[in-house]
Amino acid sequence: MKKLLLSIILCIVIIFSLTGEVSGSAAESMTPVERAYNSRLPESDVPLTQIGYDLFGTWIPTVTNTVDDSYLFGSGDKLRVYLWGDPVDYGAVLSSYDVEIDADGSIFIKPVGRVSVYGRTIPQIEGILAEKFAVKYKDINLEVTPLQLRNFSVYVSGFSAKPGAVTVSNLWSAADILGVSGGVLPEGSLRSIRILRNGETLTVDFYDLLADGSRGPVDVRIREGDVVYVPPIGRTAAVVGDVRRPGIYELAADDTIADILKYAGGTGFAGAKPLVKLLRMSENGSVIIDGAVSSESFVSAKVQDGDIFLLQSGTAPVSNLIKISGPVRNPGFYTASSVPTLTALLAKAVLLPETDTLTAIITRKEINRDEEKIIFSPGKVLSGEVDIQLKPNDVVEFFRSGEGSAKEPILVTSPGADSQYVPFVPGITLLDILKGISLADNPAVMEARILRDAEVIDQIVLREILVRGKTDMNRELAAGDKIILLPLEKSASEQGVKILGQVAVPGVYPLIEGATIHDMIVLAGGYTDKAFPQGAVMNRVSVQEKQLEQFKISIQKTQESLNQLEGAIAYQNLSDNAETALQSQISAQKALLKEAEERLGDDFGRIILTLPPTLRALQLGSGYDNIQLQEGDTLYIPEQPMTISIFGDIGTAAALPWVPDKTVRKYLLEVGGLRSRDYSLSIVKQNGKIITPDSLFFGLTTIENLVLEQGDAVIAVKRLSLPASTAFLESLSSVTDTVYKILYSLDAVGIL
Repeated sequence: MKKLLLSIILCIVIIFSLTGEVSGSAAESMTPVERAYNSRLPESDVPLTQIGYDLFGTWIPTVTNTVDDSYLFGSGDKLRVYLWGDPVDYGAVLSSYDVEIDADGSIFIKPVGRVSVYGRTIPQIEGILAEKFAVKYKDINLEVTPLQLRNFSVYVSGFSAKPGAVTVSNLWSAADILGVSGGVLPEGSLRSIRILRNGETLTVDFYDLLADGSRGPVDVRIREGDVVYVPPIGRTAAVVGDVRRPGIYELAADDTIADILKYAGGTGFAGAKPLVKLLRMSENGSVIIDGAVSSESFVSAKVQDGDIFLLQSGTAPVSNLIKISGPVRNPGFYTASSVPTLTALLAKAVLLPETDTLTAIITRKEINRDEEKIIFSPGKVLSGEVDIQLKPNDVVEFFRSGEGSAKEPILVTSPGADSQYVPFVPGITLLDILKGISLADNPAVMEARILRDAEVIDQIVLREILVRGKTDMNRELAAGDKIILLPLEKSASEQGVKILGQVAVPGVYPLIEGATIHDMIVLAGGYTDKAFPQGAVMNRVSVQEKQLEQFKISIQKTQESLNQLEGAIAYQNLSDNAETALQSQISAQKALLKEAEERLGDDFGRIILTLPPTLRALQLGSGYDNIQLQEGDTLYIPEQPMTISIFGDIGTAAALPWVPDKTVRKYLLEVGGLRSRDYSLSIVKQNGKIITPDSLFFGLTTIENLVLEQGDAVIAVKRLSLPASTAFLESLSSVTDTVYKILYSLDAVGIL
């Protein structure tokens, strides 16, 4: 039994050792170019190889005895001269003469003597001999054919497998001589092989034969005195995925993406039009560029050295890449399925002795979301304390010890929680810090104070960044910064008024008795260049509960109106189509109201302001709301909006670039030509004020002719075209308009 167990163990050891040897030999058999490309690609059972170099593996020279009219005869060549006609019949000359071209380039034929034929073609030799025989004989014909061709040596140099002298004849081609000399090394070029001839250079491109089937390399004949030089390989690129011949290709000077896809045999099996991900080297490592073979502008672009084209039809691992960079043993690209977590990734990437185990970064880009940086400790991942789920397109960056964490870390403190140190990495922001730490309270209801050298340099209401998405308020941090996180209520009780948005120094300021909006904005350093005071919004705690109650009442009344309209439909004597259209409209408005009710929260207390574009005008001018502030007020100065919005029964909200002096009518033309006869129109200003047709002077102008200002929103409510009950339809239009204004007001309240 023991012998049997020992035998089994021995077999297993042998199998594993053989498997390891095969795997190792496969890696060792790769050329340097192949290793460079495969290290940058997702792991694959079939590694990429250089295309074209096996062309010479079984090459049989195409040499034949056929001599064309371009062959130049020289010393050592043998000829046969055939003669016929009267002199032959009379016996004055023989019917044929076998002659050899001697050292001085001449042949000897007894009837005519010595004749120089060096460097001449067969037609030229026949002409010379015909003239010589015509001097002595009439009615004689002749023909010259090669009997035996001379051999000579041609030197092959450069990246040939067997450089040196090769004995050939003039019938050998460039392909023949390279095939006999062992072919081209993988480090050598297939695209620019040079034949040096009497001070001239002929260039042979073997891709003519490989990709197009052209006989160019076969038809270029070697001549005596030629030198064949194989230069080093030029620029290269690789094609992977849904192509007929994936591999690594050498590039010509002007090759486009269409060219390299042609070299790969074309794209897309069964008529598919694959998408393309281009991996391109840059100063900061590889970048990913999306493209499509159906895009003319994409495929006509030039290929760059080191490009990798990954083609996919439908779902494929090509769209599922994770990039690993930095000091690890196996950097490059992996599929998200092969490394779903950081633990799996580290097992494959393998940290080096010099890799920093304290700090690494995941950079995450997702559709319709801002770039996210996740800081983690590789050491904690290896110990099992931390693990993070990876996502496609993640970039995981490692550092050498000292690069990532040698600088002073960032200290984060918060009431009721332990202080936390976060390693400093160049480019780290407040948002990066918040996503990498654990807090007892929701950071969205907190304020961050950033201290540098014991001085508060910024105070940021985190809701602006985390909830409202105001990434322009995100702050890049420096080594040694300290972040103090405080609940908003506590912060507000310690300092009286928040001045936020586009002011020089946003933050929380002590309330000065009798201070106006102008005074507090001056205290905050004045407006920035991006400020849009006309859209300023103020929130006041004392009106918060009242405003919330008003919204609830407005929603309730609107719901009741919709219910009444729904009940009245049965009495309108409408057609089935008309009744269905009305019921559909009412159902849609009820769904929107339900959404509005669910969004009701604590973000109320808004006071609509009218402010001029400059502080000077606010201080001196009348008609502006330069009111006194109260404890707990929040004043928000938005950034200049460069768009206007169209909202309502138009399928989806549309944002259009703002253009000075452009009217409502012109904007509506850009979204399908909406007209007031088809829609009931109203305008909501950036600061919350609403303009309706009823608020305009009768007969002097219309909503369509008004010029929109930055940040304005047009609410368009569809007028249902039905045959009867005009009053009923006007009521529904009015209710629908109210629903959209409620929703838009909730969005506006969400600024803060």
